[in-house]
Amino acid sequence: MTYTSASDLHSSFGNHSSSSFFRMTHSNVLIPHRGALSRLEGTEDATYILEILVEDGTTHELQFLRNDFDFSLRLFAIMDSESRGQISKATVKEFVTLRCPVFWRRDDDLKARGESSPTFEEVWCAVARCSASVPIDDMEDLSSIELGVEGWMVFCRFIALAQYLEAKRRFSGRHLQQTMRHRNAPRGSEVV
Repeated sequence: MTYTSASDLHSSFGNHSSSSFFRMTHSNVLIPHRGALSRLEGTEDATYILEILVEDGTTHELQFLRNDFDFSLRLFAIMDSESRGQISKATVKEFVTLRCPVFWRRDDDLKARGESSPTFEEVWCAVARCSASVPIDDMEDLSSIELGVEGWMVFCRFIALAQYLEAKRRFSGRHLQQTMRHRNAPRGSEVV
């Protein structure tokens, strides 16, 4: 199903108590988080909620304000050039490579330390496996996974988390460098 405007998509979501989950579309493509987004009724500004699985098996609610939802939806519409309602891993990877420097910075830092862990692959697997609506096993083939709007919103939240952690790491590094510079700086005369 494709939506002609953001308001069509907004009105298609039920309230928080609704639960309609879908596992597959045509050709056995898995779409994690499909159908898991719901609108919380009774708030001044529309709030959208999406439940994700946490490592210990419990769930966590991601909350999105209307402007966050609209922004994610516009980005999704740009990437979904064929209007299929889902985007492939290659499309997302191309977008991330061009628009998200936090990914290549982290990969460069890991390579400098002799570690190899592609950031995109980690985030892609995390988004797929945290789906509460479409359980995905560790052994399941992740190449048959595509993202719908809901999965894209989770992916965007993970990008924001990666950017926050990168900024925090860089700030801590600068702060430590300044602290060490002050500690090793020559002091004035010791004569009292």
